[in-house]
Amino acid sequence: MEDLASAFQSDFFEAVKVLEDFSSSDNALKDAMAEIRRRITAKKYVCAPNFWEDLRSTLQAIEQRRDERGKLKAQQLLKQIARLEVKFWAKASVAMLKELDAESRLERIVDWLQTFGDGDSEDSSSGPAVLFQVLSDVTLQKDFEAPQREALSAAVRDNLPKFPVEMQALLERVGSVTEPRSFAVPDWRRRHQPTQLDAPTLGPGAKLLFGVGPQDELGDAQVPKTSTSADPAADGHTPPEEIPVISVEDEAANAEIVQRLLQKELAEEAPVGGSDAQVEEQPASLPHSADPFADLLGTIMSWLQQAGGTLEREAVLPLIKAMGFRIRAVIQALSQDVFWSHPEAECEILLRTQAGAALHPKPLPSNYLHDTVRRNLVSHVKQMGSKAKYDKLAGLLGWNAKSELRRTYGALRIVLSGLHEIFYDSTKLYLKQVLEGVVDWPVNKDGRIGPNSNKDIIQHWTRACDDLKGAGDIDWFNAKRQLLGVVMQQGGRLDVQVARFLINPAGEQATLERVFEAGSKYDLTKVLFWEPRRVFRRRQ
Repeated sequence: MEDLASAFQSDFFEAVKVLEDFSSSDNALKDAMAEIRRRITAKKYVCAPNFWEDLRSTLQAIEQRRDERGKLKAQQLLKQIARLEVKFWAKASVAMLKELDAESRLERIVDWLQTFGDGDSEDSSSGPAVLFQVLSDVTLQKDFEAPQREALSAAVRDNLPKFPVEMQALLERVGSVTEPRSFAVPDWRRRHQPTQLDAPTLGPGAKLLFGVGPQDELGDAQVPKTSTSADPAADGHTPPEEIPVISVEDEAANAEIVQRLLQKELAEEAPVGGSDAQVEEQPASLPHSADPFADLLGTIMSWLQQAGGTLEREAVLPLIKAMGFRIRAVIQALSQDVFWSHPEAECEILLRTQAGAALHPKPLPSNYLHDTVRRNLVSHVKQMGSKAKYDKLAGLLGWNAKSELRRTYGALRIVLSGLHEIFYDSTKLYLKQVLEGVVDWPVNKDGRIGPNSNKDIIQHWTRACDDLKGAGDIDWFNAKRQLLGVVMQQGGRLDVQVARFLINPAGEQATLERVFEAGSKYDLTKVLFWEPRRVFRRRQ
C-alpha cells in the first residue's frame, strides 16, 4: 500500500498548499491543514478518494461547530476543495487516456460520455466537471484522424444536454481545434517576420486563414506544407495553371496581381444571358457559432498551448478588437489559466522566486539601480500583492516623465522588465503553468492566483463582454462576429462559399472581396488571410 499512498503525494501536498494560502488568517483551519499535511507525510491515505473524503469531512466538522458568520470561511474552503478535486481527477484521467492508442482513447471517452449521469453511483471522479476539463484538453485529440474527430464531436453533441448550460457552448467546438496544421501560415503581409534565431513565441494560429474555394480543387494544398526546395516541382507537386506559387516580398506588386486575377475570375464567372443566369445556392449545412466569445477563448488557449505557453499580445489584440469584445472581459475569462501584464488586468507585476531570478533572460546589471531605489521598488510590489499595477507603482515612486528617476534610470517599464526580482512582460500572454516556480504567486481573497486558483470564472458571453463604442453598422458587427467565430470553430479555415453566406446578412455592400480590401469599411485583413486562386509557400 505504501507505493499507492506515495503515487499522488505531490498532488495532495499541492492541494493543501492552495488551501493553506486561502486559510492563512484562520487558526482553526490552519491547524486542520497542518494535520492533513501530517497524514500525507505519514502515508495514511491508501487511495485518492480517501484523501478527498477526509479533507471534506474535516472541513465540514469545523463548519458545523461555528456560528453563521464563522461558517462562511469554511464554506468557501469547501468550494475550493471541490474545484481542486475536479482538477485532480481531470489530470489523472488525461494521464491515463494518453497512455492509450488513439482508437482505444476515443472508445473510452465516448463510453464515458454515454454513461455518465445515468445512475446514482456516479462519484466526483467521473462527473460532468471532470469530463468537461478532459474534453477541453486538445492534446488528447492531436493524433485523431478526421473520422475519429467527427465521431468524438457527434458523441459530444448527442450528450450535450447532460452538461450544465455554461459548459455547452465550449463543448460544441470539441474535435474541431486539434492540430497545428489546421491553423494559418505566417502573416505574409508584414515584412518584418521573426526568424528562427529570434525564437518566436507567436502561436501557429496567430493569423486565421481562409481556404481556397471549392472551384480551385486544390484539396490538401489549401494550406501548403513547408518545403525546403526552392522549386515546387522538386517536391513532386506541379502547381495548377494560373495559380502561381510565390513567396511574397513586394506587397504593392502583390496587391496589383490580386486585383488582376480577381477581375479575371469574376469576368469568367459572369452569366452570359439573363435567363441562363445561375443563382448561387446556400450550402445545405451552414455552420453557426453559438458563442463567439467562448470560441475566442478556446482559440487563444489553443494558440498558447501550441506555442509552448507564451503568445505575443499582437496575435490577440486585433482579434479581440475585430470581434467587438472588451479586453478586460477577455482577460478576466482567461485569468484562471493565463497571466497577462495588461493595464486592464487586476495584477500586472509579480515577484520572481530565487530560481526565477536566476532564469531572467535579459537582466539589468546588478549595479544599474541604487540599492535604495531597488529596495523601494521591490517592497512596493510586495505590498501591493495581487493588486500590483504599473500605474499605481509609478505613482507611489513618483516615477514619471519629468522625474529625476526617469532621467537617471530611464522608463519604469524598461527597469521593471530587467530587474532580477521582478516579473513584468507587457508584450506577451503566459500560461500560468509555465510560470510555476518562476514567480511567487500572491494571494487574494479567493486564494492563490497561480495555476491552481479556484475563483469562479465566467467563460461564456454576457452583455458585459461587448465593447460597442466602435460597433458602427450593427448588421455588419453581428455578421463579422459570426464569421470570425465560425472560422475559429473550424480550426482556422473556412470554405469561401460558406464565408460569403455568413456575411450576407450585413447587406449587399458587404462582400468577401471588401472584407480583404485594406482600408474599406469591412476590412478584416489584420485577422484574416485569403488570396483567391493562389497558393503561398511558407517562407524558409
